[in-house]
Amino acid sequence: MELTLVRHGESESNVRGTWQGQSNSNLSDEGNTQAKRLGERFVLELESGKVDLFDHIVCSDLTRCVQTAQALPWKHVLDPRWREIDLGQWEGLPYAETAERFPEEVQALIAGSDTTKIGGGESWADLRTRVRTAADELQASMGHNARVLVVTHGGVIHSLVCSILGMPETRPKKLGKVANTSVTVLDYNHTQPQVLRFNDTSHLDRKSP
Repeated sequence: MELTLVRHGESESNVRGTWQGQSNSNLSDEGNTQAKRLGERFVLELESGKVDLFDHIVCSDLTRCVQTAQALPWKHVLDPRWREIDLGQWEGLPYAETAERFPEEVQALIAGSDTTKIGGGESWADLRTRVRTAADELQASMGHNARVLVVTHGGVIHSLVCSILGMPETRPKKLGKVANTSVTVLDYNHTQPQVLRFNDTSHLDRKSP
C-alpha cells in the first residue's frame, strides 16, 4: 500500500494562534485557497499520468479536514481515528498561555515525555498507537498495490513519520512543522514502511490554471 497523507488547509485557529486538538475550526480564506491548489495538483498529476487514481480516500471527521477534502475531486469516508491529538484543557487556548497555566506538562513535553496526558487528553504515545493501528488496518484491508489518501492533521503526520523513522517525538519537533496542505507519502510494501516524500507543498508555489 502507498499511503498519501495530507494536512488540512490553514484554519481560523491557526491564524489566531490557538491550540485546536480535537475541537473544530473552519478553514481560513488562505486555507480554502490552499485546498483548491491541492485539488488542482492532484488533477494535474492524474491527467499527466504521473500518478494513478487513489483507490480509497479517508478523512478525519473534524471540520478543517472535511473542508479540505471537499476541495478534492473524489468522495471520501470519515474516520475519527485520524483526528488530531486530544489536547484536553489546552484546546482553544493561545499557545503562550499554556506555558503559564500548565508549566509542569510543558516542561515534561520539552524533556521528551511521550506519556504525559496533554491537558488531560491524550499523550503522544496514545496518538502514536491510534494512528499506527489505523494505518496498519488500512494496509491489511486494501492490499499490496492500493493507493490510499488520508486527509488529516499535522500532529498525526508527524507522529506516524517519527514512528516509522524510529525518532522520538520531543518538542520542538525534530522534523519541523508539517505545513498546511503538505503531501507526505509512505510506502508500506516493505517489511518496514518507508518515507518516500515528506512535507511537499510545491502546489502552493504554482499559479492556478
